[in-house]
Amino acid sequence: MDRKPWNEPFDEQVLLNGAALPYRGLLSIRGGRGAVLFIEHGEVWVTQEGDLRDVVLPGGTWFRLDRDGTAIVQARRAAAVTLTAAADAPMPEIRTLPQGESRRAGRRRGHPWLRTLTAWWLRWYRRAEPSISRRLAASL
Repeated sequence: MDRKPWNEPFDEQVLLNGAALPYRGLLSIRGGRGAVLFIEHGEVWVTQEGDLRDVVLPGGTWFRLDRDGTAIVQARRAAAVTLTAAADAPMPEIRTLPQGESRRAGRRRGHPWLRTLTAWWLRWYRRAEPSISRRLAASL
């Protein structure tokens, strides 16, 4: 086994070895209590279900999941992560989904006519706003 950049003890079961996460790529871990997430390089953001903490981990650090719910790991920069667990630990459900492959990626919000109407209203308001402000100031 090659040398890893971290100094903490390595758990016995490797669940995910050096998985590449592109920028904004997502990793979902369900039921991973006790598993250790090692960040080989890059930077990731970790949040766990039922936990108010959000943890940002740079490369060369690790984090032990302490909740049974779903943990979400998102790459803030392209990263490589390794997930390990004790030999007798149950296998968590692990899913990776690059951000660009999500169902709504690249879609514009709202109906085209609604976007057009909103843009028209904003243009009108920005043009009329100075005169509205002057009238309001004069009435005060």
